[in-house]
Amino acid sequence: MKRLILAAFVFAGCGASTPAPQIVSFVVRQPSILAGGSTFVQFQVIGAESLRIDPDLGDVTGRSTAVVGPALTTTYTLTATNKGGSTSAKATLIVNPQSATLSSFFADPDSAGAGSPVTLRWNATNAVALTLLAEPAPTTPLPHLGATDTQVVVRPQVSTRYTLVVGGAAGTLPPATRSTVVAVAAIPTVILSADATSVARGASTTLRWASNVRATYTLVATPHDGLVTKMALGTLTSSRVRPLGDTDYAVEALGPGGPSTSNATTVSVTGPIAAALAYVAPAPGTGDAVALQLRSTAAGVATLDLVALKPIAAGALALELPLDGAAAGSRDGSTRVVLDAAASGDAAPGLGVNASVLDPGSSPAAAVAALSGSGPSAGVLLVAIAQKPSCAGCAGGVGADRAIDTGTVIATIRLKVVAAAGAGPVFDPAALDAAHGFRTAVRSGTTGATLGTIAVGALSAN
Repeated sequence: MKRLILAAFVFAGCGASTPAPQIVSFVVRQPSILAGGSTFVQFQVIGAESLRIDPDLGDVTGRSTAVVGPALTTTYTLTATNKGGSTSAKATLIVNPQSATLSSFFADPDSAGAGSPVTLRWNATNAVALTLLAEPAPTTPLPHLGATDTQVVVRPQVSTRYTLVVGGAAGTLPPATRSTVVAVAAIPTVILSADATSVARGASTTLRWASNVRATYTLVATPHDGLVTKMALGTLTSSRVRPLGDTDYAVEALGPGGPSTSNATTVSVTGPIAAALAYVAPAPGTGDAVALQLRSTAAGVATLDLVALKPIAAGALALELPLDGAAAGSRDGSTRVVLDAAASGDAAPGLGVNASVLDPGSSPAAAVAALSGSGPSAGVLLVAIAQKPSCAGCAGGVGADRAIDTGTVIATIRLKVVAAAGAGPVFDPAALDAAHGFRTAVRSGTTGATLGTIAVGALSAN
């Protein structure tokens, strides 16, 4: 009997099977997270030889936790396996989308000329859609934006307010819109005209222009046989010109919206070219102490002497002589003469000084001759000579006025006719007055007293 019971027990033991693993728990520590975040799953299993979590995690044998951070809501399956079989359990992690943000939106630049490119830039996150609005609405459609775009180029024709609308994921609140204003300034439209489009050689005409907006201007002159020149004129809206030959003119304008160029206008020049200079001697008055007298004319150069009309003791003289004008000089530059080139012994180019009579010294000499083509002294012959005083560091100085006898040549001025100059007056005493810049003086260098003026004749180009 005992043997029968033992055999039955042995038979029963051989037929028993291993039980399948038991999953005691399988949970997500945080049941929901925001997209981009993470949490972990926890699990407790009895009797498992291997553990696996799908999707994404794979084999987790020997562990009791695992970090998870999916982009979307995910249901995880834990599978426990041994010789007795497999057991599974599920746990779901809810992933909520993050709300979209819009932290900046601006225009670069924020002002431009009509039609000029402007870049709109922004910083948005978690956007699923971007929409650009404009007020006033443009005549051409606004560009389409992709959800990941960070900038776009627009070309506003008028001042425009741009607004960026950011759309986020379903179930989230969109961020507040942002706006930026692009100020569009007008580009100048300039119309140019000339009082006269044909002038006698050496004569002048006035160019005038008008703009639809305030601007600064540059006059561009293009002679038909010469080089282009430009003259900045600020906010002036007219300029007198004296072309030597047929010349095209235009005005470059710079306004708040950018640059532009006017229409072109041509001024033609007629008449013969002057090749020589002629001088009519002055008729000195009682107040004159010195006269400007002709020494010679040759090869288009007039040599004129400043000659004492009476005995004087002088230390300085000065001459401001407007040129080329029918009424007190042109004040816009001489087109008929220039100072002659420097010659040996000159105190300044075109100016010789009799140092034995009026000594300007040296290093540098106290003597100047100038004939500017631009600026406040344009078209004015300036001559000044001073006897240099005796002082420390003054080379060649003297201490007193010099006695000058009648007929003594004090200085010499050389004027040369300009190539292509037209015939006409260079200067004429009948057209000169102090109110328009004609001034002369002969003075004592020690007392400053005026000793008299300078008599000037008439010089013409022919």
